[in-house]
Amino acid sequence: MNKHKDGFIPYGCPSVDESDINAVCNVLRGNWLSQGPSIEKFEEKIAHYCGVRYAVVVSSGTAALHLACMATGLSKGDYHWTSPVTFVATSNCGVYCGSRPEFVDIDTGTYNMDVTLLEEKLVEAKKEGRLPKVVIPVHFAGLPCDMKSIHALSEEYGFQIIEDACHALGARYRTKSGEWTKVGSCTHSDMTVFSFHPVKHITTGEGGCITTNDKKVYDLLLMLRNHGITKDQRSFSNHETGPWYYEMQTLGYNYRLSDIHCALGINQLSRLDKMIQKRQELALQYDNLLNNVSGITPQKRMDGYENSFHLYITLVDYEGYGTSRTELVKSLKDFGIGTQVHYIPVYSHPYYIKHFNVKSCDYPNAEEYYAKALSFPLFADITEQTVAFIVEKLLELLENKLVNG
Repeated sequence: MNKHKDGFIPYGCPSVDESDINAVCNVLRGNWLSQGPSIEKFEEKIAHYCGVRYAVVVSSGTAALHLACMATGLSKGDYHWTSPVTFVATSNCGVYCGSRPEFVDIDTGTYNMDVTLLEEKLVEAKKEGRLPKVVIPVHFAGLPCDMKSIHALSEEYGFQIIEDACHALGARYRTKSGEWTKVGSCTHSDMTVFSFHPVKHITTGEGGCITTNDKKVYDLLLMLRNHGITKDQRSFSNHETGPWYYEMQTLGYNYRLSDIHCALGINQLSRLDKMIQKRQELALQYDNLLNNVSGITPQKRMDGYENSFHLYITLVDYEGYGTSRTELVKSLKDFGIGTQVHYIPVYSHPYYIKHFNVKSCDYPNAEEYYAKALSFPLFADITEQTVAFIVEKLLELLENKLVNG
């Protein structure tokens, strides 16, 4: 049974082994703790893995989203659209730039942005002169969005695309030619953003990354993560040439990632495919054990889309079993099983209600999803026996409620 030191099975847990510890210790024994060679090495490996030209690592997934929005030129008076079912950072990143957020409801099976609804909203927005400058599709739980269709709409309506792939490192989908393309390749977007938070596929402790194929965007991102500073003499406005000289050419942030973090990331990346394969196998085990169980519906599987399974989410008909989500979560916790809800719809948070007054009735799919969603433990070091135990206790609790009320 894969449990935490306190005997609890969390919904997510990092996989850290001795090779990770040694990689970090080697940096600590070296000459560079930050702004050293491990950063560029990590970026090169991420770019190679995703099949993209450039990667820029930063201090968090949120920082990556923020800088990506800045790189699009998003500002006051603009609109950015995203999914309502995501972590608040996906929407906040545009708000940081002064843009106004709007949402596109989700597909009821994939939990990703519904492309049909996106197109309908674009048609109306064009009539009203309020088209988005940026659309941020979220590859929810690790399942890629329909990027081919979203990209086609971007060409028609003129918006830029930032993929929120914080759940989807290692996920992939087939292109029109039938070839597989990795999420992060930016084949159908301007930029892609990843997170290296401890519960993600790989971790750097905290950290994030932006990938792009645009050299100008890449150069801008490098400046934005470092206070807006450049040391590239070719771009200097003044004629200073001393080795100490640098210029702050735009307003940036200290969003750097250290060599310590990057050393961990490099080592974790070397094991990524094996960890994703394990997640996929465990997700299939969950599917098989829950198959044909009335009132439990896992996230839809899609032909031509390979889910990297950051999360394993099901919709549960609590009312049909005579229980509530709160009661089920507490009962599972009594067995040492951790669960979570991903996520509270962004528009329903007090800040968004106060400042943007979004109506929940405009997002019936998100409302239905949130009423039923529950995430179960899924991480690379969990065992098949643990998954079997989790499902056994889940079904036992539901059946007891059904029989005994």
